[in-house]
Amino acid sequence: MTDEDSIQNKQDWVAIPLHEDVPSLDPDAQYFTNDREGWHCKNYHMLAKNPEGRIRHSYLKVGVEPCDQERCERLQDEHKTLRDRLGEIVPSAVFIHTQISEDGTVGALVITQPVDISIDVCDTAQCDHLRRMMKDNNHLLPELQHFLDGIEGWEAEGKILDLSGEENLVVTDDGHLRYIDSFEVFLDPSQQRQAAYVQASKERAAFLRDLLGQVDGSTQQRDY
Repeated sequence: MTDEDSIQNKQDWVAIPLHEDVPSLDPDAQYFTNDREGWHCKNYHMLAKNPEGRIRHSYLKVGVEPCDQERCERLQDEHKTLRDRLGEIVPSAVFIHTQISEDGTVGALVITQPVDISIDVCDTAQCDHLRRMMKDNNHLLPELQHFLDGIEGWEAEGKILDLSGEENLVVTDDGHLRYIDSFEVFLDPSQQRQAAYVQASKERAAFLRDLLGQVDGSTQQRDY
């Protein structure tokens, strides 16, 4: 199945002329949305064809607030920090400081690898399904362990990785763990205005550690 077939088969996705709102985008590309909007950005799937007819499938995030060049560079630096420690768990991304709306607002535009989401890892309602996936999937267990090791390392440095939003940490359709947040990914425990997000992130990390311990223990017992 091609990327184009994959998108066309998503019944809840709608083709939109996004380049009319974001003038810096390619007017010849096709943009699709499934009306997912995060706290800091709007999310789109993008299909673009080059003159040879090759399709480029990307994930596009448009910031909802204006930001200056310095902040955009900080977002890129934070993404590099994530990639340096977590590797492919964090999809590659390019951050662009550009016009993001037709009224001339300038902000951050992020182009990342596309991610087809199977489940939201931090959704406790999906706990049983996630537990089964971890038992049946050889690479998901070590990926989650690596992710949690990274969280503990940052916490020792006084930074909390944001897990408070929906679908920050997901399992893809092909069974890999991916952290897909791109905006303001680190929380400061000393900031009172971030206290609720810090607490939620810590609780979700504890939930994942507990789940990992359960699955890892049962897997070891099954191996004997």
